[in-house]
Amino acid sequence: MEKMSGMDASFLHLDTEHVQMHVSFLALLEPDPSIRFEALSRELVERVCRIPALSRKLAPVPLDIHHPAWVEDTDFDPIHHIRAIRLRDGTTKAELATFLAKINAQPIDRSRPLWELWVIEGIEDGRMALFLKLHHALADGVAGSRLFTLLFDGPPAELSDELGIVVEPPKKLALVREGLAARLRQPLEVFSVLKRAGKGLHAIVTKRRDPAWERGGTPMLCPRTPFNAAIGSERDSAIAVTSLSAIREIRSVFGVTVNDVLLALASASLREYLSEKDALPEESLLSVCPVSIREAQQSFEVNNRVSAMFAKLYTDLDDPMARLKAIHRGTRASKWEHQTFGRESLSGLAELTSVSTLGLIAKLYTKTRMASRHRPFHNLVISNIPGPKEQLRFMGMLAESMHAMGPVMEGAGLNITVLSSGDTLGVCFHADAVLVPDLRRLAAHFEEAFEELLRIARRERTLLAAIELASPEGGESGAANAMVPKFA
Repeated sequence: MEKMSGMDASFLHLDTEHVQMHVSFLALLEPDPSIRFEALSRELVERVCRIPALSRKLAPVPLDIHHPAWVEDTDFDPIHHIRAIRLRDGTTKAELATFLAKINAQPIDRSRPLWELWVIEGIEDGRMALFLKLHHALADGVAGSRLFTLLFDGPPAELSDELGIVVEPPKKLALVREGLAARLRQPLEVFSVLKRAGKGLHAIVTKRRDPAWERGGTPMLCPRTPFNAAIGSERDSAIAVTSLSAIREIRSVFGVTVNDVLLALASASLREYLSEKDALPEESLLSVCPVSIREAQQSFEVNNRVSAMFAKLYTDLDDPMARLKAIHRGTRASKWEHQTFGRESLSGLAELTSVSTLGLIAKLYTKTRMASRHRPFHNLVISNIPGPKEQLRFMGMLAESMHAMGPVMEGAGLNITVLSSGDTLGVCFHADAVLVPDLRRLAAHFEEAFEELLRIARRERTLLAAIELASPEGGESGAANAMVPKFA
């Protein structure tokens, strides 16, 4: 039985000379001198072999009639995918992040399953690291996070076989037949997608005529920054860590969402970074935020179920509270517009684009360096991936923090990805090293912005508590309640 992989494989054709569509995951493990590398390697091989999705590869459909199909790799051997390296003893986390960016920039062998797993020793204080590198064609951030957690201790989590699997080695005639059948269905599918998107677009335009409506983000209506240009091959990465419970504390005080707070922190750090470079635009930056469109029954699937939402960062506002308030209103509008346009409209159009056309467009766009010639579609990518609810262990070693690294896109040389694990939020900044120099400064500004916003939230909470304590029931309590900064 064959199943065309559709949108999953369409990510494969976005790869170009300088763009690698990888999504990667890092776990920093607390030291345990009793763990020997040989035992660790054997354990990894055993755990990898228990995950069916990691033994599948993509097979091209003859004549490029349709996107490649997922097949079982009958020659699968984890030895081709698991790599080990020992860095200089005492390598810092910042140095590790830079090293991982270089690994992530290298293509994955397309003749095998599209992943690599790195075991890294030599990190400061005796730590080790696990680094799983996946191609976006195999899994999006949510599915990739679930795959990564399967490598850790504990009972195996449930995963679906939904990956377009071909149980037996496919015959070319069967692939051609399935590809042609998929192509014949496309005119009707294209019409359906365009009709839904057109109806949604009309509703959005009508809504935006209301002067009281806070518009969502609009692609190609954002300023140019130093990192909005044609990208090169050099990559850099930096990491930061914050507390999820503290982020939730900020959220509860101001009546916003966790995503609002994270966008506000990204906005504040970008303001500081660009101000230092004397490159802060007068207009607000625009981020594209990947959005999972998985239904509850699809939560265990290994595939791509992702769309995109455009969100303004209001970097033109100097006051942190005014900025957070604006982001809350703006993202609420962006969510409504994303739903109205059709959560699957963008992904549906990508899936229905022909293999040769999609690859040709991507390569031509990169080769001509068009990203440096027009106004940016968006300034950067900001993604928030839900990770495990508890901190994980590997062979008893605690994963003290986990991070995810998203792809750097042509024309938007900066990606910020957040991954939760227990009460820890791991933040990864991944960028074109030339377009975004001194990336560690951006990570430092993110942590500073977090501390500032937390101080403001706690001050507001303390002030409110004091007013309520001093006020008699009723009477002035209404005035006290009016001071609660709910951003409706």
